[in-house]
Amino acid sequence: MRDPEFFQNMTAALTAEYGLTNVRGVNAIVCDPFASARSGAARAHAFSLESDEGAFVLKMHRPEKEMSVLHLEERFLAFAEARNFPLSPRMMKTQSGESRVKIEDRQCHLMRAIEGNYRTSWINPSLKAEELRAAGRALGLYHNLVSELSPEELACPAGPRGTILVHGDYHPGNLIFHRDGNRVRLTGIVDYEFGRFEDPCYDLGYALVTFASREGADGARIDTSAWLEFFNGYQSVRAKTSPSGPLHEYAKRSCGLIVDWLNERLERAQADEVERIRHAVTHFMSLAERLSKMGDVIIH
Repeated sequence: MRDPEFFQNMTAALTAEYGLTNVRGVNAIVCDPFASARSGAARAHAFSLESDEGAFVLKMHRPEKEMSVLHLEERFLAFAEARNFPLSPRMMKTQSGESRVKIEDRQCHLMRAIEGNYRTSWINPSLKAEELRAAGRALGLYHNLVSELSPEELACPAGPRGTILVHGDYHPGNLIFHRDGNRVRLTGIVDYEFGRFEDPCYDLGYALVTFASREGADGARIDTSAWLEFFNGYQSVRAKTSPSGPLHEYAKRSCGLIVDWLNERLERAQADEVERIRHAVTHFMSLAERLSKMGDVIIH
């Protein structure tokens, strides 16, 4: 767990820099799907909190993160707020007008909290058909928003297939859903730090392997019905500009990126996390092989 001094420093910084009063209810947001409750809280990089001014989320960035990444996320969030995009968090400015503060050795952003809960599973995600359609629709709305942006506006280099600013990490754990009785609404998309200019298929391929991957008796597979729910949601707001790129190639590339992340995660894993992470590595490697055989038939 974090030591008391850490929370004292956090509260002091929020009071001094943002003018928050009576900061309370600070809780770690554990979004790592492989972490135990204890280790996840100890390594958390985001915290929910309340004050007399409202509910917030403090996002703490790793010390090694490049400043250009922070600047890109700040510019995008400012752009999204100016366009009244309803699904991105609202970034708070300090009393002196700065976009972030430093707490101990971490650069931090303070955001208005979005009502709802995070999902974390990347394998067999427990999303209903309506939630899959909502997730696809949200990605389509995001792609519509960023189609107005150019690399020059964000001081971001264009990629070789650069068409729009992709989210770069569009998976269930970066979406927020709010349940109101029997109705579930998608209320937010978070974590824009992996954005860069690429073909829209980059996000679709990543979504394919994180929203529609399933485990079967013969290894990992794509649940085509789940994918079609997602893709139909996407097309409902972006039908005229739906990409026709090599989706399965982007999906295989996404599997490789996820496996790389998992192997890095394995190096700092707790004993009770190792088996789950190794299982996930096997899953996504198997899924990449399955995608090679399927081709782009899954997009139609």
